[in-house]
Amino acid sequence: MWVLALLAITLLVAGFVRDDYRLWGAAGLINVPLLWHRYRYGMGEQLVNPFEHIKVEEELLSVGEALFPVHEIRKVVIDTCDDKGLFQLPYNGGGQVSLVFDSHYVDDLKTYIKRTIPDAQIIT
Repeated sequence: MWVLALLAITLLVAGFVRDDYRLWGAAGLINVPLLWHRYRYGMGEQLVNPFEHIKVEEELLSVGEALFPVHEIRKVVIDTCDDKGLFQLPYNGGGQVSLVFDSHYVDDLKTYIKRTIPDAQIIT
């Protein structure tokens, strides 16, 4: 993060020092507020209630807007890291689906997945 901020400030200064670096200076000028916002408000990671985003209905697992047939799900990652809960479908064939949530939901989510997708192995 700090490397990106330093790079943005360097580009900004270079744009003021040399005319042929004006475009780079503009890029630095644009990125400084974006980096500040990212630093101030986090990396877009929000802790959520996983049960608002993870549901099993009619033999389909929905994670946000992504849908997966329950019979195809073999492994589910549910774990904690840095006081955050993590839910991932690592081997779904369509890319990795993940959700970061409040860690106090971890045990309840494991119980829910075991009950609704009994053939899935929960990796911790």
